[in-house]
This record gives sequence, C-alpha cells and structure tokens, in this order.
Amino acid sequence: MQSIIHSFKMELTILGSGSAIPYDNRASSSYILKFGDSSILLDAGFWVVERLEKIKFSLNNLEYIFLSHKHPDHFIGLIHILFALRNPVFNRETPLKIFGFKGLREYFEKFKKILGHWIEPGFEILFFEDKEKTFDKFSYSLFKTEHSEESVGINILINNKKITYTSDTDFFLELGNKINNSEIVIIECASPSENKIKGHLSYTEIMEITKNLNIKKIILTHFYPDSLPKVKLPENFILAKDLMHIKIN
Repeated sequence: MQSIIHSFKMELTILGSGSAIPYDNRASSSYILKFGDSSILLDAGFWVVERLEKIKFSLNNLEYIFLSHKHPDHFIGLIHILFALRNPVFNRETPLKIFGFKGLREYFEKFKKILGHWIEPGFEILFFEDKEKTFDKFSYSLFKTEHSEESVGINILINNKKITYTSDTDFFLELGNKINNSEIVIIECASPSENKIKGHLSYTEIMEITKNLNIKKIILTHFYPDSLPKVKLPENFILAKDLMHIKIN
C-alpha cells in the first residue's frame, strides 16, 4: 500500500454489529469510516440505510463502498442504497466508487437483470476489483479470508495509519500478519467458543491470535446471540454496539 500523508481526523461508527439474525437491536454488518470530508462504508448489510439516517449521514456524501463478499448480510444494503438514491430528494451527481471482492461487478449485474432501472440511480457507479489501489486520500490492499470462495478482508492506509477490517473469516495462518501493526482492527466474532461455526472466529481464538501483536484497538463484532464473550477481555478490546462512535487518533 502506498502511504498518503494527510492530517485527517478519523472516526469509525458501528452501523451494524450483528449478523443475519436480528437481536438486541443489532443490524447486520455495516461500518462507516469517516476521515476529513470523505467516508468509506465497510459492507452494506440489512438496515444500513436506516442506520445512516440515525447518525444523520446523507447518502449524497457517501463516496466509497467496500464489499467483502456475496452474503446478503454484507451486500444487500447496496441495493437499498441505490434504490433510495433514485429519489429526487438526493439529486446526486457525483460518482459512487465501489470496490472489493473479485467478481463484484458481475454479481451486481445479476441484480440489475432482476431489478432493472430501479437500481440505476442516475449517476455514475464505478466498480474496482483491484487487489491494491490508491485513491486521492487513502490506499488499500485486500487479503483472502477463510470464509467463502470470494471473501476478502481489507487493510486501509490513511494518515499513515493502518485500519483493518477482516469481515467474515475463520482462522488462517497469515491472519496475524495481515492484522498486525494496525491502529484499529474490526474483527468478526460470530462463532461461539463452545460450538465452533466453520468460517467464523470465536473470541477465544481472537484473543489467542492477537496476544502478541501490535494493535491499538480490537473491535469484536458480527455477533450471534451465543457468540458474545463470556470472560473479561484485555483493555484494548472493545465489544461493538450499533451506533457506537470510535475516534482514531
């Protein structure tokens, strides 16, 4: 990743800390990273438009969307976003840049065959499937995760600081290297420690993976009702909750 030095203030907002099963007022996977006057939406699960309205964030101001894989609790909110943006209340003209897993554009085109012009909002949508790319204010690199055929996590570099979002993944040998030296890691915790779910991590696995790594804040998220930690966690661990704001210094 190319380092781009700015002095942006950064803030992460948890829009959805749950999964496909609604409980405890947790929406499915969505997070927004704001830096300066720019923003990246990390995954677009169910309820994402409602959550953005809750924090008074206009869809007109959404510049970038990262999508990690095809599962509906991470992707289907994109359809709602584009349908909503057809409404003249937004009157948007600037392009929307969408990047992520390989095959992303083709997957979206399949939705267009079903829904047609209803997800054509009247402005340009740009898709990127680059493994690494540099935009004006940040750069990113993707890494393969152990979840589905196409699933990827992302390392984002802003202000020379690394922000990592694993999205859904099981343990794999390179995971520690991918998340090490991050200012903040948003890591999924969907598997109960007592009853392992293939393709997902438990909090006991995460504690073991990260115990010798250099990470300032570790955000546990993507909870099922039985995957919430049952022990006291290290000080740098944070349990995600919807509408939580986390400043990144």
